Amino acid sequence: MKGVGPVSADRIVAHFGKETLKVLDSDPRRLLEVPGLGRKRAGLLVRSWKEQQQSRDTMVFLQSHGVGSAAAVKIWNKYEQGAIEKVRENPYQLERDIVGIGFLTADSIAEELGVARDAPQRIQAGICYLLETAANDGHTYVPEDEMKTRGAELLGVNVKLFEPALKFLVDHRQVVIEESRCYLPYLHSAEVNVAAGLERLLSSKVKTVLAGDSGGDDLDLSTSQIQAVQYALREKVMVLTGGPGTGKTTVTRVILRCFHAATLRVVLCSPTGRAAKRLEEATGVKAKTIHRLLEFMPSEGRFRKNQDDLLETDAIIVDEASMIDVSLMNALLRALPSSVRLILVGDVDQLPSVGPGNVMRDIIASRKVPTLRLNEIHRQKQHSHIVINAHSINSGRCPNLENNRDGDFFFVEEREPFEVANLIADLVVRRIPRHRDCDSIADIQVLTPMYRGDTGASNLNNILQQELNPHGKVCRQGDRELRVGDKVLQVRNNYDRSVFNGDLGRIVSFDAEENLIRIQFEA
Repeated sequence: MKGVGPVSADRIVAHFGKETLKVLDSDPRRLLEVPGLGRKRAGLLVRSWKEQQQSRDTMVFLQSHGVGSAAAVKIWNKYEQGAIEKVRENPYQLERDIVGIGFLTADSIAEELGVARDAPQRIQAGICYLLETAANDGHTYVPEDEMKTRGAELLGVNVKLFEPALKFLVDHRQVVIEESRCYLPYLHSAEVNVAAGLERLLSSKVKTVLAGDSGGDDLDLSTSQIQAVQYALREKVMVLTGGPGTGKTTVTRVILRCFHAATLRVVLCSPTGRAAKRLEEATGVKAKTIHRLLEFMPSEGRFRKNQDDLLETDAIIVDEASMIDVSLMNALLRALPSSVRLILVGDVDQLPSVGPGNVMRDIIASRKVPTLRLNEIHRQKQHSHIVINAHSINSGRCPNLENNRDGDFFFVEEREPFEVANLIADLVVRRIPRHRDCDSIADIQVLTPMYRGDTGASNLNNILQQELNPHGKVCRQGDRELRVGDKVLQVRNNYDRSVFNGDLGRIVSFDAEENLIRIQFEA
């Protein structure tokens, strides 16, 4: 409140006690009774109180209908004077308009407001929620029958209510149905456009590039690697895939040198900053993230490079292509001239992209794009048991679990979860750094498939924080304790700051007054 700091607030409440708010509402002149307040400050307080009356009424309304204070503030900030009317009109709009309010919260508010369980707007919102949940899980669509069954179970209503709800959403372009598959419109458009974009590139002819001088790497190429280079020099679009250690990077270097020898303009890119950095180190040629290449504009939420402003290049090599989701692939293809050569490089057996779609696998499965898979482990990597065991697992064979002191793969067994946690801490803090001469924080990453439990990410992070950074300056965020010097992982894309899911950083400082945590991410 303008005109009121902690000292003034204490004096006002000390003077009026439980009658404070009543005095402000009905008899604000009595504020002059408060020692040391003064006429000017009292006037500021009264004006501020009146200006915020509607805000307070909205907060009371929302909180009386089960909305938490944090969510209520977001709702007020979004709708201001029209907040109560908006919420009453369609509480499910909150899910679409306000970050942090999901369907379940909106549904709870709707129930408090007396919205019927079988209300059309509830069924429609439930459908959109299921499609958004599927997208968050990596799916571009949900089969129509599955949608109806899951929706009826989620909402506790008759499955017959979903037919008219789907028709309404299709008519209002909020859902697309194609061959009994239900899509969010942007995902349907992206999927259709990716197919069309690849077809456009494939239908355009290209001259074969002569091998020329590739710099000597080809002397060590296997038969399949030579074939991969020939594909790249001959084909308009190709996919190069293979497991770890099969020489994808070596082949990429040879292709790049052949293109340069033919005076082709070549662009290198990857979905993430770390992948782009590795590609640049491996090839000696500048590589960019796809977002940076397409000149993403955070304020407008779109890419500057598109079908109206194409990339100026003769060839583009995309590394770690298995990490590209359908929306990003759509954006990339839209910005490519029909004359360009496109080479997608990646391990199709890796986990698919975080975003919706399994683009690289689908491209290979389509059999429309020339694909070469490297299966032979490159002889420079044959000593690596990590590589050998990765291929064994992908081939359905049991990995070799024998430990070799000079090896790079170890299997250590513990029966009790808390002993596993202690073992991990010992490995990270003492044993691996001592044996490998590396830094516990900078050079070691712990992976676990869950968040909860003794061996979950939350507990392991707490243990490792205490072991590796016991004296860092502390900043509490809710029930979490962060410290200057902590290693952190970005878990969602932040286009405004060019920080993306998977990027690693270190906390460098806290600013309590601005409520900011400053993090230095790897370049």
